[in-house]
Amino acid sequence: MCMPPLCSHTCMAVLDSVEYFQKPGLAPWGSWGKAVATVDASAARVLSWLWLFNAHNRVQDHVAKNGDLLRAEVLTESLRTKFGVGLIKFPGALDNRVFANLWTWAQEPDSSFVLALRSLEDYHDQSSAAAKEVLSLLGSDPGAVVATRAFTRGFYRIMPIADRVCQVTLVQQANFGGLLPAIVMNKRLLSTMKTLARIQHKYERKGRLIDAEIRAVFPSPPPLDQLADEQTAVVEGCRTLEAEDEREWKDLESPSPLVKMWVKYAKPKTGERPIALGKATAVIDCSALTTLASMAAYMSREIVKVNREEGNKARLILESGGHYGCIQEESNPARKVAGRWGQHDYTFATVKTLPFPLNNREFVCRAISTKDANGDFLWVHESVDNTIEVDYGFRSRLVRGIARGLVRITPLGDAACSITLLQYVDAGGVVPVFLINGKIADTLDSAEKLREMFQRDDEIDKAGRDELLASIKEPQTYTVEEGALFERVQGIAKAWLLWDDFEKLKSPDHNVKMGKIFIDDESSGIMRGSVVVDVTVGECATWEVRTRERACASECISTVETLERSELYVSPCTLPPPPSSPINSRPSLVCTHARFAALNTPARSFSSSSRSSNTRFARLQMNAMSREQVRAAGSLERSLTRVNDHNRTYHVVVDLKIPGFQPREFLTSLVWRRQGKALTVVYGSVENDDFPRNPSYIRGTTFAIYEYVL
Repeated sequence: MCMPPLCSHTCMAVLDSVEYFQKPGLAPWGSWGKAVATVDASAARVLSWLWLFNAHNRVQDHVAKNGDLLRAEVLTESLRTKFGVGLIKFPGALDNRVFANLWTWAQEPDSSFVLALRSLEDYHDQSSAAAKEVLSLLGSDPGAVVATRAFTRGFYRIMPIADRVCQVTLVQQANFGGLLPAIVMNKRLLSTMKTLARIQHKYERKGRLIDAEIRAVFPSPPPLDQLADEQTAVVEGCRTLEAEDEREWKDLESPSPLVKMWVKYAKPKTGERPIALGKATAVIDCSALTTLASMAAYMSREIVKVNREEGNKARLILESGGHYGCIQEESNPARKVAGRWGQHDYTFATVKTLPFPLNNREFVCRAISTKDANGDFLWVHESVDNTIEVDYGFRSRLVRGIARGLVRITPLGDAACSITLLQYVDAGGVVPVFLINGKIADTLDSAEKLREMFQRDDEIDKAGRDELLASIKEPQTYTVEEGALFERVQGIAKAWLLWDDFEKLKSPDHNVKMGKIFIDDESSGIMRGSVVVDVTVGECATWEVRTRERACASECISTVETLERSELYVSPCTLPPPPSSPINSRPSLVCTHARFAALNTPARSFSSSSRSSNTRFARLQMNAMSREQVRAAGSLERSLTRVNDHNRTYHVVVDLKIPGFQPREFLTSLVWRRQGKALTVVYGSVENDDFPRNPSYIRGTTFAIYEYVL
């Protein structure tokens, strides 16, 4: 049985995450009803649950709802066809209703299942034994004899999404007989369609697992040259956001140091306001196709959960051909999704709630996924014209805004990728341009959310430590420059070997010995710490170079002697905006200098920060930053150049966050060398033609020496 497209409908009820809709029908039949739900079980399992009409749990539900009334099934000669008879209790003085339905199921070529139901009268062989048995039940059961005959027709469509996930669509129309008002008939129809909510609750699993299973079967999008003309027009319109012009990108404060953000005030298109264009870049710890699947999964469980927690009210799906679906929550109207069927081409709608007296903002956009000639995945979205109207299931005065965006996903191997997000959003109406421009960082937060969703920081940091530990065990060849760095740093350190020269500091840990010296005429300070660490020499060195966390205990006990000296040249001036720079690659995000965060104070305040720096030493939070440290660092710029297995060059710019003081720039090399059972790591300032001095920064100097003695 086929049903006309639901191109004109009203959202009739909203419960949980099941979508319910209504379309007026012709008398004596009531309205058409539709329900759509995603069930955390295979399509075959859901079909079996629906087909077993008289299963024990189904009978229990019937008794709890209707009492001890008739419920039976009658088999036919076909294994795919049977009759179901049920007596439904109605409230008050209303007569009960009795249904006698014909059930038939089949599997479609696309692997979906269709379970259709019609009334007994539509069965082609009324003289069959099964039909006669059904008529006998209706004539012999006392409750059925006095009940009013009711009729229904419709179907379930069960579409597999993943091995253990499917989408169930129920379309149904009922004629309850008698003189029931339309409002009562529609209410009873809704109650019948809540079967999908029961199925969903029965097989419900964790949303994070479901999202992962759906992403795992996400198909690769079509190449750009295979798109239809209208699709290509949308993609090319969004790719204009990447076009270079005379306007420069300016740094934008990001909520995460692992996500870089910029803003550019580009020339607006005709009819658009001069809204700034936002840009964000980040490294994602998963494959490019998985990242694309997450961007395209606008109705994922995690997104729905977040929207509920944020107090949003609804999400809407606009199917191809004009079909609609919706989900609403009991809170404020906020966000919805509307989308065409098709994972690579759909339309979504979003409603943003603005404070009184502003009207809510509505965005309706078409989203397309594709793959360009370079192998990058593109996910673009652009506002559609105002001829598309969306029924959200609630009344609200909406002002439609304009949105245009592009996400470029570049593979970095099989388990990582980089993303570049470009976003233009105009809320429209009377919202001032400066207010919209001030919220650009909020429109780019999906980059950070995506990074956090797939982050494997601990795993990546551990892999880096293991790689370094393996290289420590191998013989190394050192250049003249590396040897000179060792001699220079060790020569400075020998002048401060005696603990008697240091002012004792109160240590937060009685196992750590701390001291400091402040050299007034050199505007510099020296700190020293000593501690016994329960790891091998090699493991302790890898923590120093790669990460701040404690290593697992081993049988070897190492003694660590550290001597550090840093200089900060003070020059009061107006703080200029830092120049823009592209996002660094993964190594530059993983490794940088944490200790400078403790040393980014004027020379006169240096002594007050020394204890904090030694506290970091006591916790083994030393030079090279892991991803976890990057989050806490206030670096304006940070990069790492791996010269060889034993030599790394670090470039860091830190903001002193003191009015009138310029940012401090540090360019340093870290070199380690093994001598017998001991291992020494030196860390000192260098000059490099690849990093010319920037007049906007003051370049400081630093040195450190870490001696690991067995």
